[in-house]
Amino acid sequence: AVDAATGTISVKAMFENPDETLWPGQLCDLRIVLKIEPNTVTVPRVAIQSGQIGNFVYVVDSGKAKLVQVKPGATIDDETVVKSGLQGDEAVVLEGALMLNNGAAVTIRDTTPKPTAAQLDAPKTELVTSGAAKLN
Repeated sequence: AVDAATGTISVKAMFENPDETLWPGQLCDLRIVLKIEPNTVTVPRVAIQSGQIGNFVYVVDSGKAKLVQVKPGATIDDETVVKSGLQGDEAVVLEGALMLNNGAAVTIRDTTPKPTAAQLDAPKTELVTSGAAKLN
């Protein structure tokens, strides 16, 4: 169970440690997978806006902003699950959404961060272009 005061979970595990990288009693950070939801649409947390109509995102459609109502789910790190409203292939607005209205002209910029040397040497994982909803 999660300790409500600290937001932590105490874990005890046994595993091989042939290089003696870890020592008894040593604290470490770990990630626990509680549930896997296949075919889930996620967007960066900053894409979801809240207004009088509820939660929404702006989707870029034919160079114009289109307001789309969404039902957000859990947020993990900087990604929010979208339970309904998006298919997973839309380009969503991440910056400047407060100055938009439905039908406003939008220009898409390539905001994909350039990988650092450390990232290039790291084990390969899925690279997702920022600004797009994605289907997990």
